[in-house]
Parts: sequence; C-alpha cells; structure tokens
Amino acid sequence: MKKRILSITLAVVMLAVAVIGFTGCQKKAEWPTKPITIVVSSSAGGGTDLGNRALAAAMEKELGQKINVVNVPAGGGGAAANQVFSAPHDGYNLIGFFEGIFSFAAMNAHESTTKDWEYFILGGTPGVLSVAADSPWNSVEDVIQAMKDKPGEIRLANSSVGCIWDIKAALLQKASGIEYKFVPYQGSNPSILALLNGEVDVIITGVGEQSEFLAAKKLKPLAMIELEDMDVPGYANVPSITKAVPAMKDYLPLDQTIGFAIPADAPKEVIAKLDAAFKKAIESEEIKKYAETGHLKISGASGEKAKEIGKKMESTLSWILYDKGVAQNSPEKYGIPRP
Repeated sequence: MKKRILSITLAVVMLAVAVIGFTGCQKKAEWPTKPITIVVSSSAGGGTDLGNRALAAAMEKELGQKINVVNVPAGGGGAAANQVFSAPHDGYNLIGFFEGIFSFAAMNAHESTTKDWEYFILGGTPGVLSVAADSPWNSVEDVIQAMKDKPGEIRLANSSVGCIWDIKAALLQKASGIEYKFVPYQGSNPSILALLNGEVDVIITGVGEQSEFLAAKKLKPLAMIELEDMDVPGYANVPSITKAVPAMKDYLPLDQTIGFAIPADAPKEVIAKLDAAFKKAIESEEIKKYAETGHLKISGASGEKAKEIGKKMESTLSWILYDKGVAQNSPEKYGIPRP
C-alpha cells in the first residue's frame, strides 16, 4: 500500500514538473493582444483628430488589432495626458497630440515634459488667416487696420490656448502691434464653425482644417501665416503674411506638429513594434492620400529625431507663452532652455 501511495505521489510530482516546464517554455503573447486606444487631446473634426484617425486606420493593418480613437479635449490637452498617464504604461493607451503637448509643464496642463514621452510625428498643415465669405474685409491689411482702429474689439479664434495657431496669432500681434479679443475653443473645427455662425470675426487655423469650407466659398483666406504664398482650395496665390507684416519673417517658419505619443517608460519592445508600424503607415497609400486631401506636410519623425523636434518646440513654445504672460510656470523650473 505504501509503495502504491509513493508511486502515485511521484507520478503527481512528475506531472506537475512537466506542466510547469511546459508553461515556462511557452512563449509570452506578443503585444498587442487587444485593442489599442488613442486619446486625442482635441475635438473631433480638427487636424489632430483626423490625422490620428488616418494613422490608426493604417496602423491597424500592421499591428493586427483595432485602434480606437476617442476625443478628450479639455485642459489644453492635459485631460488626455492624465488619462493616458494614469493607465498602465503598456502600449494600449496613447495620446493623440498637437504641439500643445510641448508646453504642458509651463502651461500647468500636465507635469510631463519631453523626457516623459516618445513621439511619433505625422506632420502638419500650413496656417491661414481667414474671414467669413460675407466679411467686409478683403485683405489682411483690412483686418490689421480694423484691429488697430478698434483695439481689443475684433474677435479672433484659433482653437485652444497654446496651440500653434494661438502662438502664430500672438506673434502676429507682437509683429504688427494689433490688439484683438481672443475667443478660445476646444479645437480648430469649433473655431471655424464659430466664424460661420458669427460668434467671431477672424480665425487662424490650418488649411487642411478649413479646406472644405474654402472650397465651398464659405471662407475667404486673406493671408498664409507662413513664409510663402500658397494656393488653397478654391483660391490661388494667397499672400504670405510677411508681405503685410515684414517683421513676421523673424518668427517663421513655425510648423504645426501633430501625431501620437506613448509614455517613455513603456516596454522597449512595445515602442519598437509601434515604431515599425508607424513607419509602414507613413509610407502607406492611405496616409499619402490623406496628406494630399488634407494639405498635410508629412514628417514621419520618430525616435531621436522626433525627440529633438520635441525639445526644440518645447523650448520655443514654452518661452513664448511664458513671456506672453499666459504660461503659469517658468520653463526654467523644468530645465527648459530659451531658444
């Protein structure tokens, strides 16, 4: 009887060892094993939203998992950053960003700086100053004169505080000596709709964001907030702002920067796989088509190149906003050098 019990015990032990050994030899499931979420830090319909949706659709094919896109536009991007940062840093939660991510710390939107994120930069669209089609103003000189005649009364929208369009509006103000009434919205698309509804008088946003309204002649473009004249949907040879305000040459170019990011302490193998999928997506026909229809200049930067772009933008935007009196925190507090 004792021998039988011993034999059974040994058999159970050997089976347990075999099971443990088999389990230990099994390969760990590779990321991703479930859907991924991109938490976009602006409203639906703008460049940040549409760009991330285009990337998500292209990257799904490479990663073999659904990539969901949700919009959390509050707090200048801080709400989206909080949602991503409070979740496990395992690659299943990404932030869809605009350039406001580079001034998070200075703006007190979120405690993170460039050291805390790994960026994947899609690119950006040129900026354009437009008015409603029925506006009495037919040139940017008309707008500038109106702002000088009625300082602080002409209503201007450009999405949210700290975005590239807000920065360009601030630089135009500094270069031309104008004063306007800034009306913030949670994204470019709400700003455009506000102009069409008569809530504001002027907007500065991206060509890609305004394209359908320009093509339909609902908007009238008066100046590119860029160094060069450009053709836009429905209008040829829109003049550079530097023709009316030569001092803007000192501040341009300053490009829109949209894409997505992952917390920098995520597993290296996850970041590497995400990077590979991003690179293939950038070369895909879907993204090329989106860039063409959305008037997007593709960057495709990731890794160290994207980090360097981020550091440069962090320095430029944080100090502009601080010197303007908008940013609550000194960039110096976070070791961010002046540009």
